[in-house]
Amino acid sequence: MVQALKCDSLVSSAYLAPNEIRGCCKRFHINGELKGDLKLIDLKKDNNITFEKILNSKKKVLEEINSSDFSKEHPCYGCPWIVEDKNPSKIKITHISFETESICNMRCSYCSEVYYGGEKAIYDVKKLLEDFQKHISNDEISIVFGGGEPLLNKDFKYLLDYSLNNFNIKSLRIFTNSTIKSEDIKKYIDMGKIFITTSIDAGRAETFKKIRGINAFEKVFKNLNYYAQNNPSQITVKYIFSEGNTTQEEVDLYLAKIKEERLESCSFQISSDFKKDYLNLEEIKVIKSLKEKLDEISNGNTFLDDHLAPRLIAGNKDKLFKSKGEQYIVWGAGEHAKRIYERLGVENVSFFIDSYKKDELLLNRKIYGPKSLINNNLPIYIASVRAYPQIKKIIEDMGQAERIITEPY
Repeated sequence: MVQALKCDSLVSSAYLAPNEIRGCCKRFHINGELKGDLKLIDLKKDNNITFEKILNSKKKVLEEINSSDFSKEHPCYGCPWIVEDKNPSKIKITHISFETESICNMRCSYCSEVYYGGEKAIYDVKKLLEDFQKHISNDEISIVFGGGEPLLNKDFKYLLDYSLNNFNIKSLRIFTNSTIKSEDIKKYIDMGKIFITTSIDAGRAETFKKIRGINAFEKVFKNLNYYAQNNPSQITVKYIFSEGNTTQEEVDLYLAKIKEERLESCSFQISSDFKKDYLNLEEIKVIKSLKEKLDEISNGNTFLDDHLAPRLIAGNKDKLFKSKGEQYIVWGAGEHAKRIYERLGVENVSFFIDSYKKDELLLNRKIYGPKSLINNNLPIYIASVRAYPQIKKIIEDMGQAERIITEPY
């Protein structure tokens, strides 16, 4: 097969759900229809899952998207994350996401039963994790725990400790709603071993209950305050724009609460309801305002995620976010980097930086290592969601903080 197309998630990620293995967590709209969350293996038909079976299923889909039969009937057809691949990619799993239980104590308005349906894994998760360890223990990998609420999983502590002790961890992130105070979470945050992300999505208790489904606004903020006491850079506080929380008043109250609970040294993520295929101009204005004000209080530790960025493009983004018509450096070599490249234009991207893909090519641009920054004064876009705080700190430690572009791309 002469490979022409690829998807980074398909090549490198495994998403372990209660009754299926997914190849990605991307969602996109085609003619108003929501698509994505590629199912690789239906575990209801075969729950004797192994690392090799996952690898083979990925190879099969990669062959399908590169075949002459690839058409609109295929679940990946039209996906904006499928890109041209001039150098054939080898399937290599470097990202594992545990979503093995859809048990949650919240009912967020933008969520689905995929994440709160009450299902437990119909396969042996511990056995599968051990099988992964046999094959990729020496490779640097990223691990994510989601759900549902991972702290409600009785095996969570075992899975977390096993992962930290048996893999070469690049990063380990836990998506928790922070309604449950955990001494283990606090300990690992203080040690710098894990990151956590918690969505708030509101500036007052009434809106929080409407969006998140329970009355826990103060509890969540108090728990985040507790987690952030010693190592706040390990914590990301997230705001997902959805029906009922997009007013300027709401985000201003949210900002005030962040200051009240002394969370300014955390990182901040801005996202959007994945079921919406675009954002209107008024919503974009509020997003821009929130981004700018969070940057002011957090020293620029604020970023847009990959649910929000495509919807900005689908809306009226050009009226608010404009390229300055100059050369830029893009730190990152994944999907975010490709979208920034498209946004800025081929003539405006000088080169890419990535610590792990040095000397490779991306979109006909060479990828350099971090030390290349000192040879020029070009502004820098950080093209990463999970690694944004770490990359920003590297740039700051190099004395180049003033070059970071903090406005949305």
